Amino acid sequence: MAPLREKLAARVQRFLEPGERVEHVFLAQSGPNPNLTFLTFLTLLVTKFRIVAVTDRAIVVLRAGWRQTVPKGVLDRLPRTTQLGPATGALWSRLNLGDGRPTWVHRRFYGDVEAADAQRGSAQPPSGAPAGTA
Repeated sequence: MAPLREKLAARVQRFLEPGERVEHVFLAQSGPNPNLTFLTFLTLLVTKFRIVAVTDRAIVVLRAGWRQTVPKGVLDRLPRTTQLGPATGALWSRLNLGDGRPTWVHRRFYGDVEAADAQRGSAQPPSGAPAGTA
């Protein structure tokens, strides 16, 4: 993992279940299309920063403050089989987090989204759940 991803993985660990292991982690933001920031900085007033941690059990979406790399709490836990991408677009891509809110990822993290989607079929079921009911 790159240094930023290592820091993010360490910081989100306290919000995960015991024994849960981070496989991929990246920054995202919800709100209007970030490409609009070039037109008006008012979009920053409604932008909410997120950290997405893809673990061996789930996809955990965490709230972050203005210090985008510091998680404040868990917003949602999605099944590990959730497909996030495809990540397309010149600078930003919209993620599929299933909640209806637009969530965007920068192209810097497209590889993380693609890797998480590629591994979603091999996700382990939660402990105590029978195989095939993840």
